[in-house]
Amino acid sequence: MSLLASGAAHGDISPMFANLLTILLAAGVVSIALARLRLATVPAYLITGAIIGPGGLVTLVRNPAEVQAVSDLAIILLMFGIGLHMDMQVVSRSLKQVTIITLGGFLATTTVFWALAGLLSGMHGPGLSAPSALVVAFALSMSSTVVVLRVYMNRRQLGHVHGRLALGVLILQDLIAIVLLLILPPLARWNGLVEPGVVNIEGAVPGSAPAIPVDAGAVAVEMLENAGIAIAVVAAVVVVGKFALPRLLHEAARLKSPEVLTVVSTATALGAAALTQTVGLNIALGAFLAGFLLSSTPFRHQLGGQVGAIRDVFGAVFFTAIGMSVDLAMLWEHFGTVLMGTAGLLAIKAVIIGALCWASGSTGNVALKVGVALCQAGEFSIVLLAAAEDPSIGLIDSETLGFLIAMIVVSLIVTPGLIHLAAVINTRLPPIPTAPWCRAESATHESAASPPSPPPPAAPTGDSPMLPASPGRRRHAIIGGFGLVGRAVADELRKMNVSTTIIEMNPATVARQAGLGRSIVFGDVASVEVLETAGIDHADLLILTVPDEDSQLRACQAARELKPDIFIIVRTNYVSQGIVAATRGANGVVVEEMATAEAMEKMVRRVLGQTAEKPVAPPG
Repeated sequence: MSLLASGAAHGDISPMFANLLTILLAAGVVSIALARLRLATVPAYLITGAIIGPGGLVTLVRNPAEVQAVSDLAIILLMFGIGLHMDMQVVSRSLKQVTIITLGGFLATTTVFWALAGLLSGMHGPGLSAPSALVVAFALSMSSTVVVLRVYMNRRQLGHVHGRLALGVLILQDLIAIVLLLILPPLARWNGLVEPGVVNIEGAVPGSAPAIPVDAGAVAVEMLENAGIAIAVVAAVVVVGKFALPRLLHEAARLKSPEVLTVVSTATALGAAALTQTVGLNIALGAFLAGFLLSSTPFRHQLGGQVGAIRDVFGAVFFTAIGMSVDLAMLWEHFGTVLMGTAGLLAIKAVIIGALCWASGSTGNVALKVGVALCQAGEFSIVLLAAAEDPSIGLIDSETLGFLIAMIVVSLIVTPGLIHLAAVINTRLPPIPTAPWCRAESATHESAASPPSPPPPAAPTGDSPMLPASPGRRRHAIIGGFGLVGRAVADELRKMNVSTTIIEMNPATVARQAGLGRSIVFGDVASVEVLETAGIDHADLLILTVPDEDSQLRACQAARELKPDIFIIVRTNYVSQGIVAATRGANGVVVEEMATAEAMEKMVRRVLGQTAEKPVAPPG
């Protein structure tokens, strides 16, 4: 890596390329090392930035601004991905309770953190101004969608009561965060910026009291003007996206070329981000709106899987670059303060969210799980703080940002362990009833004392073609491909009262079958996200009828990793392909050339009327 820096210094390698390669290599190595400690990737990237940044142990990247363009692209893709995953059906199932927890929790935590931020910062210097402290409170009130969802997915708990409740709160929190990004420019005006990007006092520290009085009326007028512009831009994006995007994506999908769909969707995210930036809004807003509009189309799951890989790469750069804001010397000097601040953050949010969860109708056991799961700060906290530290906003300085990033990193690191600890404690607690003012019949129940579910059946092998019985539960099958073979299999499964979900890449077929009431998902059967959407976590059978050999093999491997006990049947053209599919996890293989040979043999015998005659000896 030092050779890269030397090459960049002599002009042989561009600084951005050298820094980008350094960041990705370091992030990969550190993530692999910390994975042994069961640490999630996002905090691992933040730790990487703290190690290799200007204030780190080994300064490999001296100027993080050289990768700013990549970081901006990472924010766009991150927000676009979050928008794609906005499933409002999850929220609508328990809308009242989710709204109470989200809004009540946001208002309560913001009030507490606003007061604490101003009080504690004043104890160690001039302190934060009211708008700066408010931004800090806003940021710390957000939770981590990425980390919490990943932990729940790994623990197979997204379908549980506490998992669905936490997901609903996270979705509404993400929507609130978009509104907070819109509030930053007016807050900067309140903080004493005469014009965007121009500080009222030369050399003034962001967050200090303004030297030039700010006219409250002018600020109010500017806020109304900004709100009007924002509403007009958002409305334009929504109208164009609502009517033009589905048609454009439908045409791209008809080409049956997944990369075209990815190109069009990514261009949509970039275009929406550029539009919002042009009118003075944050690029994250446009990217989120683009993803949110596409989340209502049948292409959302396929796009989520395709864009996800790109997003993850650039996300590593973004979170690593943010981690570079941490000065390890400052962190070491104030290590106790960081730990105390993080402990206070976790405790305050856990108590407030847990109490609201219980008061709104959940049992105490569910409230404990949800409160602990959402007590950390998250990626939206980082996005909001990074935007507030931008010179055009100037609400917080780099030292404050570094201190807060350190707290966020620690909170993200301990989140998986806290979720596991809450589950362990919950198993030892007696059932805690709902609040007395909540009716028992309408409350959300999930008793920790309920007996554990039976272990899943052992993974079937080729010598055991029959699935074990599942009394009291309807079987579920996923069919990859809906051609002639897929249709025949679906019809047979329907006769056997087996529920099915179809995965298909033809948009016309998806629209037609969805109109007929079939459960069908647009996407590549080899995509992890598409398989999860199709319900692989509770599926008994995966039937791959797609003729694409590469897609079959990737689907076998992905399905086996997601659900080790699922029974996989694959249709292949040749025996050699069937052998390879079996090595990738297929339990049963139907080889077309063998089936064709057998069918032709039966047809010849029937035509000739020779069903059991001895073969005639060759002449001579």
